[in-house]
Amino acid sequence: MEHVSRAIIKNHGGYKYCGNDTLIKAFELEGFKSIQDGPNRYFNIATSEIKAAQRMFRN
Repeated sequence: MEHVSRAIIKNHGGYKYCGNDTLIKAFELEGFKSIQDGPNRYFNIATSEIKAAQRMFRN
């Protein structure tokens, strides 16, 4: 997801980092469920959505 945030801002003339806490909060506000495993979080995101994001924002 760090690559996604950089790609979005880069296309608009700058760079910005989206930290883990910001991303976690955003996903929770959108209604995604998560499981915490140590320092990691796992969200109920469809594999197809992850692949679509990778295709869009891979640099």
